Amino acid sequence: DFGIALAVKEAGGNRLTETGLSLGTPQYMSPEQATGDRTLDARSDVYSLAAVLYEMLAGEPPVTGATAQAMIAKLMTERPTRLRVVRDTVPEGVDNAVAKALAKVPADRFTSAGAFHQALAASTRATAPAADRRTAVLVWGAAAVAAVALVLLFVLPSLRRAHPELRAALVLRDRTQLTFTGRVSYPAISPDGKQLAYVATDCGAGTCRYGIELQDVGGTTTRRLFDGATALYDLQWSPDRRNLLFIGSVGNRYGSWLISALGGSPRHITPGGAVFYAGGDSLLFAPPVNRPDSVHWVTVSGLDGVPRDSIRVMARANWLSLVGAVPGSRWIIVSLRGNGTELRAVDRQGGTGGRLPLGSGSTDGHAAEHAVFVRLAQPGNPRPSIVRIDFDRSTGVFATSFDTLYSGEVTRFDVTADGGHLVVDEGTTEFIGFVVDARDLLRGALPDERRVMRATASMVLYLSPDGARVLVSRRGTATAPLGVMAAAGGPETPVPINGTREIAFWGDSTHVALAERVAGGTQLSFADVRGGPRTNVLLVADSAITDMAPLAGGGWAWIPGQSLNLMVQTPADRAPRALPKPDWFISIFTVANVLDAHHLAVVGWDATYDTLGLSVVDLADGKFTKWAAMFGENAILQPQRDGSIAFAIFKTQETVLLQRMRGPGRLEVLGTIPRPVWRVTLSDDMRRAAVTIRDRHGDAWMSRVARP
Repeated sequence: DFGIALAVKEAGGNRLTETGLSLGTPQYMSPEQATGDRTLDARSDVYSLAAVLYEMLAGEPPVTGATAQAMIAKLMTERPTRLRVVRDTVPEGVDNAVAKALAKVPADRFTSAGAFHQALAASTRATAPAADRRTAVLVWGAAAVAAVALVLLFVLPSLRRAHPELRAALVLRDRTQLTFTGRVSYPAISPDGKQLAYVATDCGAGTCRYGIELQDVGGTTTRRLFDGATALYDLQWSPDRRNLLFIGSVGNRYGSWLISALGGSPRHITPGGAVFYAGGDSLLFAPPVNRPDSVHWVTVSGLDGVPRDSIRVMARANWLSLVGAVPGSRWIIVSLRGNGTELRAVDRQGGTGGRLPLGSGSTDGHAAEHAVFVRLAQPGNPRPSIVRIDFDRSTGVFATSFDTLYSGEVTRFDVTADGGHLVVDEGTTEFIGFVVDARDLLRGALPDERRVMRATASMVLYLSPDGARVLVSRRGTATAPLGVMAAAGGPETPVPINGTREIAFWGDSTHVALAERVAGGTQLSFADVRGGPRTNVLLVADSAITDMAPLAGGGWAWIPGQSLNLMVQTPADRAPRALPKPDWFISIFTVANVLDAHHLAVVGWDATYDTLGLSVVDLADGKFTKWAAMFGENAILQPQRDGSIAFAIFKTQETVLLQRMRGPGRLEVLGTIPRPVWRVTLSDDMRRAAVTIRDRHGDAWMSRVARP
């Protein structure tokens, strides 16, 4: 009953369970085992252990009946009689622990036998008098010895085969440095582990250029495969090692590009993301824009990028992205994002295999032969972790537990096709914050005396509209994620956070606008930096909003996670109002209020994801008026005191062009900041600026994935 049936099934192939036949003794089977569920984990064994303990204390199993069918029917529909009803001398804590372990839904049970044991031990210690406690220890000790002997002799071997989460945890071994230049990001390892590709960054006066370099693993000679991109964000090898895919911008055109490993000019494939498929002779495209629909389509093409077929994915989600195709199998792993993130295995016909919820937030990952590797945030760990999840290629089912292999900030990670080696880019990253005169910034002057902050964790400075304070926003730290300090530097005052902070910026010069993920969605509010209570509080039933802006008369505007419409809710509105974007925008991602209180400014992409558009929206009639359109990697909007809009465009990943917009087509170019910057914000008179510089030096490291 403790997984032995699964071991028998594993030895005999899928014949025993291919029709959903349940295996085990009905008195001790968990509900999911009785229904023939093939994705059993340790919680099913916790149920069986509790059933045995129940019988030891009550004299009969928790489920009884004249036939196996009758017992299974009771198992699925009735709760067991509580132990204290049968024997009132059973301690209340024991009764509660057994009831929890016998819960019909696995998620309501203890996650392990160890947690079950701790609850039982705590309850007997808490309720037994001193003399009786010694007797209780003897009784429970004898039972424990018998149970442990049974587990060691007969159960543990089958458990380790049937439940991957009970195997020894995987760890990283034989850590080796592959590069020594300090300018490596987005490393990609070839499927056979023999060749490394990475993005090499070269920053000169005023701008950075990005290229791709190749290097044999174990060697030091590099070969420049491609040069001249204004942005490079990702890189992957084809399974046959003949080609590479990268995401970036070349010649003011953004998207996924294919390039031969022998060199030559890259070929534009799609504005969205893509992965290799079918051994490397085909490609899969993610939808270029997503909608909160129940059907999503993945495009199939040859290496020429011409769509030839599609795969339907049935899922009610806001966003679908591709993780990769599982080598040597029919499965494709996708990531679905709505109010949470889910990994899902789908086949060529759109059939669904396993599903694995991963909580909130987006994930990036890679599919290996027998496992999926993903990067995600975990509770209690401020830095993202790279985890390995076992995957059954025959059924498409994910394991319910995972091994955490690595925690830390990296631009990208990659794994070999067999999942035996992991590559990351490691190094030092320093974030430096300055508050300077805007004219000095346009000359590239960032004097040391104007430096107000230095940090090794991800950090951005936001200047208040009056230029008197800065908001310090941190990532990758469990303490003081938000703080406020004088623009000249000095002590920092923390900003209290409710739930999980998602977005933070100045609403006005004394209030910080916050979006915090809480139960039921996202809470929007103002936090008074002088210590006053939260104001302008609104709960939005969406846990993945893209951006938001306060309205002058109270209330909020925000962009939902799918970035298709602008939502508005004032204090007079009983429900949010949707302001549909015009067709020119494929999506919108930034919104800001303007000072006349009747309009909002938004920025979004056109259908090619090459061109950024700035439009102003009339709140009365929902009309969008386009003010400007131009190529850019990103944009920052800030309303100014005189009614104009500061429009900062990232011409490369770290090159910023500052402009001022006074109306449709009325563009004033202020200048390009002649040095790489990570973030810049301006006061509302455009005289002062807060600038964040990122100084990163990284190299590629490879480790072997092994058991201790």
